[in-house]
Amino acid sequence: RQIAASMDPRRTYVLGPGTTTRRVMTHLGLPKTLLGVDAVHGGRLVGADLGERELLELLDGDDATLVLGVVGGQGALLGRGNQQLSPAVLRRIGLENIEVIAGLGKLLALDPPWLRVDTGDAELDAALAGYRRVHVAPGRTLVYKVVA
Repeated sequence: RQIAASMDPRRTYVLGPGTTTRRVMTHLGLPKTLLGVDAVHGGRLVGADLGERELLELLDGDDATLVLGVVGGQGALLGRGNQQLSPAVLRRIGLENIEVIAGLGKLLALDPPWLRVDTGDAELDAALAGYRRVHVAPGRTLVYKVVA
């Protein structure tokens, strides 16, 4: 709810696959492609189940934020189940514009306790590695290690 309420109507929001991002869309009153990538701008759905080419076209000239969930059990952040979020798309959005959301229980169940990225681009994976805030509840974040 907090993520949905804080969306800037001037930005395009790309929401990755999964049930956690679906909750954001539910709070916006919009449908969500469970296994796909959708986009919102100004509170309206501007793209559903988008591929890499459509994302690049949609993002041309717009400021954007990627809202990304964590694949439970594996801790996969990028590279598993969201290949449409290609290195070109991620660079277009900007690594500083990636918001990670996950349920607290999902994060605490990870063994080992870190998030994984595998975009197929070693340079990008290295840039994504390090530590990242993960929104787990309204006003609550945890910092998790990201490994390539």
